[in-house]
Amino acid sequence: MNEQVHTNAFAPGRERVRQKWGTAVDEGFTGFQMVPDVLVRSQKRLGLTSAEMMVLLNILMHWWTADRWPHPRLATIARRMGVEERTVQRHVGKLEKVGLVKRLPPEQDPGGGPSRRRFDLTGLIARLEELADQMRLSEGEDRPVSSSGSR
Repeated sequence: MNEQVHTNAFAPGRERVRQKWGTAVDEGFTGFQMVPDVLVRSQKRLGLTSAEMMVLLNILMHWWTADRWPHPRLATIARRMGVEERTVQRHVGKLEKVGLVKRLPPEQDPGGGPSRRRFDLTGLIARLEELADQMRLSEGEDRPVSSSGSR
């Protein structure tokens, strides 16, 4: 029953995405995530390496609702990226050092499973809002081009 509710809750947006990506976004382990373009456009300004960005995107992949911070296992991220868990830990340390994420104390799984460390993304949100405001005011190369072709 829960799965049906989950599917219906995202049906309108999922259908638009499915028109572009086909069955690669169907339920299960495939899917999609939405991130603000300002995150990608501002990677250099945020001082993030490609690997740090990939770790951040993996964390964001686990953020499903605004009222619950993501809680991925670092070992899972490491496996996806083909690196050691220690490497992911270092990248998370950098993300924390620059104020984009904050590691929270582990939270016990309500279903009795193992506890998981959550990631507070308040810093990332604030930084992206700031960068988006700057981009709106500037005529820089990162400013999105409108459908009419003007900046």
